[in-house]
Amino acid sequence: MNPDTLVDANSPMRWGKHLIKEFKDKNYGPLLSVREVIVKSSNVGTAHIALMIGPERQKAFLRSLGFFEPTKVELVEAPGAKPLIPPKWPEIVTITTSYGHGMSASLTHLAAAYGAIANGGVMLTPTLVKRDGPVTGPRVMSEQAHSRTGIDIHPGAHIGSHFFIDHGTGVVVGETSIIGTHVKLYQGVSLIAKSLAGGQSLRGQKRHPTIEDHVTIYANATIMGG
Repeated sequence: MNPDTLVDANSPMRWGKHLIKEFKDKNYGPLLSVREVIVKSSNVGTAHIALMIGPERQKAFLRSLGFFEPTKVELVEAPGAKPLIPPKWPEIVTITTSYGHGMSASLTHLAAAYGAIANGGVMLTPTLVKRDGPVTGPRVMSEQAHSRTGIDIHPGAHIGSHFFIDHGTGVVVGETSIIGTHVKLYQGVSLIAKSLAGGQSLRGQKRHPTIEDHVTIYANATIMGG
């Protein structure tokens, strides 16, 4: 499977006694590419992709993203915040889980999982304490898979709420970037350092742009900061 693989998107989709429909009863069929399924957030297309992947691979990926255990964030309540996992995993659970209805997890779980996808496929333990120095963790996505998503956000970047990337190919956000609230980036946007000549001697200094609140940056723009 790749971003251009075509899947059935005819709505509604019947699976046994269950009827899988799109939001507001839309129909994106007959065929969508995997890329288009993600862009349109198609429940039916996502369901077919999940069946192609299969329940065991789906569970293994969700487990690698930390969805089967409590997070290790520094809160007294954290050990008891284990996601609600279905006791069995038939195909209908594979389908509903694919578009977010098959299990229940905390916002911290979601933030850590999305962070891994944006962070080159490396899973970092969520924390409330500022970290000093380089941070690493287990790889949950191959470098090849990450390269297909085309999004490279350094874990040191400070990003405000309601941050949105529309078509992620080629987006780069550098380590000391500061992004305000309600910021939207399109494909190919790069927030990079003004000068790379200093190398490691500039570590810890502000080298990347600051983007204010309510800003939209359109495709293939390069913004250099410091």
